[in-house]
Amino acid sequence: MPTAALIDLNHLALKHLDDAKFYLRGDNYDSATASLHSVNAALPPEYQIKFDTDEYNRLIKHPLKIYCKKCGEMHNRDEIQIWNLLLPLNEQILAKDKTTKAWSCAKCDSVNILLESKLVQKVREEPYFTKVVPMPPERKQSFGDRTSFHIHYRAWFGNVVAELTRAISQLRWDHWKQGDEDNLNLAELKEALSSNLESSF
Repeated sequence: MPTAALIDLNHLALKHLDDAKFYLRGDNYDSATASLHSVNAALPPEYQIKFDTDEYNRLIKHPLKIYCKKCGEMHNRDEIQIWNLLLPLNEQILAKDKTTKAWSCAKCDSVNILLESKLVQKVREEPYFTKVVPMPPERKQSFGDRTSFHIHYRAWFGNVVAELTRAISQLRWDHWKQGDEDNLNLAELKEALSSNLESSF
């Protein structure tokens, strides 16, 4: 990408980020959202972020994994079928129950006792970027929503700004060439991007 085009794109994106923050300070949520969409529209298609609540929730979900005691196969905890296993008489007396929760491994068909199964949940380290964000929160007519909407919107706003800042930065680094520092004033650009990200929360 030509340096001049990159400079124009950076200035345009940063201008829209400034506009978005200005509108947010004035509680003009529709204009703030429109400005964030304008930042996204200014980026080349391969750097744009996607607004999709379902996909975002799927990406940030930390599924609980369960392991088969016999073969070690890993399964999603939400996807296994739990059923009641009738316990032997002597175990019924100790457990004070006739059954216990169990599940079958799809790989080796062995029966696993749920309470004895190894469960693991992996959590992503912060910060992480998905290039996908949820749709903006919707305003409701209830009194409770009127008092809490701004909090939910600011959290959404900060998430979108972080993703857009990451996309703008990635675009710059992907098109960086040795000797570009003087033409693009790289230090100034980095400071502007960092300022936009920090001041949006």
